[in-house]
Amino acid sequence: MHRLTSLLDGRRTLLALDNCEHLLDEIAPLVTALLGSCRSLMVLTTSREPLNVSGEALYPLAPMSEEEAADLFSTRAVMIEPAFAVDAAAREHVRALCRRLDGLPLAVELAAAHVRLLTVREITARLDNRFALLTRGDRTAPARHRTLRAVLDWSYGLLDSAERRVLTELALYVDGCSLKESGRTGLADSAAAETELLDVLGRLVDKSLLFSVSSVGGNRLRMLDTVREYALARLAEESWGAAAEERFTDWAVRFVHEGTQGVASGDQAGWTRRLTEESANIRAASELLVVRSRVAESLLLEARLGYHWFVSGREDEGIERLQRSLSAHDATAVTRTDEPTAQEEWALFYTFAWLAWLNHVAGRHAVAGSYIRRHEDAWRKANNPDLAVLGPATTPCTRCSTARGASRSCSPSPRPPWRARDSTGTVRSSRRTGPLTASSTETSKAPAATVWWRSRRPAPPPTTSRGRSP
Repeated sequence: MHRLTSLLDGRRTLLALDNCEHLLDEIAPLVTALLGSCRSLMVLTTSREPLNVSGEALYPLAPMSEEEAADLFSTRAVMIEPAFAVDAAAREHVRALCRRLDGLPLAVELAAAHVRLLTVREITARLDNRFALLTRGDRTAPARHRTLRAVLDWSYGLLDSAERRVLTELALYVDGCSLKESGRTGLADSAAAETELLDVLGRLVDKSLLFSVSSVGGNRLRMLDTVREYALARLAEESWGAAAEERFTDWAVRFVHEGTQGVASGDQAGWTRRLTEESANIRAASELLVVRSRVAESLLLEARLGYHWFVSGREDEGIERLQRSLSAHDATAVTRTDEPTAQEEWALFYTFAWLAWLNHVAGRHAVAGSYIRRHEDAWRKANNPDLAVLGPATTPCTRCSTARGASRSCSPSPRPPWRARDSTGTVRSSRRTGPLTASSTETSKAPAATVWWRSRRPAPPPTTSRGRSP
């Protein structure tokens, strides 16, 4: 140390120390001592996290821009395959590839190594298994820098157990999460653990594995897609993986339940924004339920979002997601021998009802009618007297005479709220499709039941910006 300070003292010197993250405890006191002894010395360190020493100024390096990453890819590709050329159309494919790689220089270079065998589009198509694909690194580089997985293995190996747990659990949130949601990890089981969680989150941000971004609802914690995919793979290997998935799907179910109640309340705009912001995470939870053979829960989760899709004007997304969940249900139902559960029956009722409603709003009246018929068929098989969702399903499909037929074929519900919906739905359907005799009969039934219903339900939501109300 004395020899080093003697060499550096008295001259203007820039000392560069590279890859300090694995020696922070040794380098931090060294840098502090050198700066204290050599007044003309400046130290530049590269590290995945700060040294946390006095006088340190941080300069975070963001991933490369799409253009920078595309330039790097093209340069490396030409070095490997001199005939490689990028025209305007191919340039867009290169940018898309680099975007999938989060603009990470090593990942871009490893992808470029495949141009002798694969086209850019073929490389991009194989990125769902990016860690198996991106393996052709420089043989002279340190082992931890030769493959994309090796880089992340190295970073993961430097984490303590709490950091690993939080990182892998938060990877389930495909579109990031708020600080509140981050508190649902297995680490935050007490007030003391909550304090520890904040410290762990701070360390993960310092290590560049998490980053905080501003959103309308407040800051959200996110990670690069490459990091998230790696963390998900590690979660599957960890002992806490199953419990983490259970907490994530439970969060989605509770959040959607609370959100759908909120959308039908006075804070429709606020809850619509929150549900929209969490849409990708809810979808991930729904898909995870399917993977875990909990298809009915997935179906019900998506169906409960029906009113949200309607008031937010996202009918096509709602239809696509409901049909996706319904297809997963139908695929498993083919091989089943047991009877549907009550939860599954209600999930199908909600699904058919909202598929009818959303298709009607989208102008697909024939499709809406087909879902009305499927709804009626599901009702018959279950012999369920409650028409809680049949009314909303039939009301907007004014061109489907099936609506009135379905309503007549069902025995009247003993519950006044459901009678209100049944009668009101039949009145509207009858008036809009022609016959008035049925509507006059049903009109006499509806008022008393409706008064009973309204006295026990929250105030109706305000009309949305699109002029929609239930």
